[in-house]
Amino acid sequence: MCLLTAVHDRLENSPKTARSVGGIGWLTVIDGLKTVLETGEPLFAPDPAA
Repeated sequence: MCLLTAVHDRLENSPKTARSVGGIGWLTVIDGLKTVLETGEPLFAPDPAA
């Protein structure tokens, strides 16, 4: 078992960042990490154009 705690604070001067990490922002990152750790495969396929 593993407990991961992510704290993203001091965003008073970064409203765009605050909006992007709120809601599903960090959930998407954590879900992707969980999938890689459990399966060895990425949650999303890499974008070949990137």
